[in-house]
Amino acid sequence: PLRPGAGRGTSRLSADLYGDGFHNVINVDYSARLIERMRQQHAECAGMTWVEADLTAMAPSVPDSSVDVVLDKSTIDSIMCCGEAIVAKYIAEVRRVLRPHGRFLAMSCSAAVEEFLTEWHFDRVDMAAGGPNARPRIYHSLYTAYAK
Repeated sequence: PLRPGAGRGTSRLSADLYGDGFHNVINVDYSARLIERMRQQHAECAGMTWVEADLTAMAPSVPDSSVDVVLDKSTIDSIMCCGEAIVAKYIAEVRRVLRPHGRFLAMSCSAAVEEFLTEWHFDRVDMAAGGPNARPRIYHSLYTAYAK
């Protein structure tokens, strides 16, 4: 899978994926410093790669039709504050790197994601975080999408 936006580097998602047998994980972030730190931190993970790139323009680092899954853990939420044009470029880039019948899996706190998936077939599952008594309840949606 391709994992856009490694964030601050505190998430265990990439390591957990690797531990679950997904060894060919491509992690992408624009921060060279973060990429280097994460590359060193995960040096024992053969097959896992760390790529410095803009998520709206990952070529040539991530070629056309080269990944089966793009796994977005709230990266789309982070870039929504940059405006609709940037999100649209990101979604177009996700589509470019996915193989035919590849899947875009996105966890988001925003229903606005659907506005950018009009050219995709998608399902949404809503989840509440923090347990049944948490106040306020935090809702996340998991989108599973593939190109029409």
